[in-house]
Amino acid sequence: MRYLAVAALLSACLALIACSMGPAPPRPGSPAFLWAEAKTAFHAGDCAKANENLNNLLAHDNEFTAKAQPWALVVSSGIANGMMELADAYKEGRLTNPDHPVALVRLANDAFRDANSAALPGVEIFRSFVQKNKDPQILLAFEYPPVNPSEPAALSRVTKGNLLNSTDADALKQAMMQRGVVSALARVVGEPEDSLKVPEMFKAGTVQVPRERFLFGMAELLYDQAQLYDRKHINDPRRANIFCTEATNALKGLPEDKPLKELLQKIQRLQKTMPAD
Repeated sequence: MRYLAVAALLSACLALIACSMGPAPPRPGSPAFLWAEAKTAFHAGDCAKANENLNNLLAHDNEFTAKAQPWALVVSSGIANGMMELADAYKEGRLTNPDHPVALVRLANDAFRDANSAALPGVEIFRSFVQKNKDPQILLAFEYPPVNPSEPAALSRVTKGNLLNSTDADALKQAMMQRGVVSALARVVGEPEDSLKVPEMFKAGTVQVPRERFLFGMAELLYDQAQLYDRKHINDPRRANIFCTEATNALKGLPEDKPLKELLQKIQRLQKTMPAD
């Protein structure tokens, strides 16, 4: 009897310990782990780390794919566009102040590389998204990023040709990524001219965007990224045409209103400046 009582007590203690510990955390590298890491990084304003985790998460289909794809498209497009804006600022600074040509060109090239590194996986994710996600409402299963979308003060210093110290340069880079992501988010929810409305949408909880609106916003973002590869920037016509083609495909089947026709015309004009393969 004493043995049975001790065994019962021991089992009860083990059960209490198990309950107090709660469920085991996600295994590192698992989809659940990468999803949680992306959320943590995004909340901290680290868009680059969030993008890395989302790309890793979407390397293979899993239970988070449908939720992760729209989020990854916003983040990758935002980073790419933010880095393009930063690169152009460094290029302008080189022309304004020729005292630091080598350093400013290097910084511009670094920003272009960051833009390219975000854009290329993003266009592949978009292809997969269009093929797999046919939902009439696109779920945005992430929070509004807790960042300031205003133009960083340091950006005007760069355009005037001033060199920043490494700490300030890194802070500007992060701020431009955040600014780009907020701008991309405003595009896909249909509020590109009034981004202040966007955080209000997220206060209500779950955000769903009509598919047509999301695709039009993505077409605009893909067109923007196509310009990363024009003659003024990286000068890679093949990649420019890839982005133009995906932007055009995004518009297929959408109502042929004035904004759509104008965007198509801009895409076609850009393609005409690109040599044929």
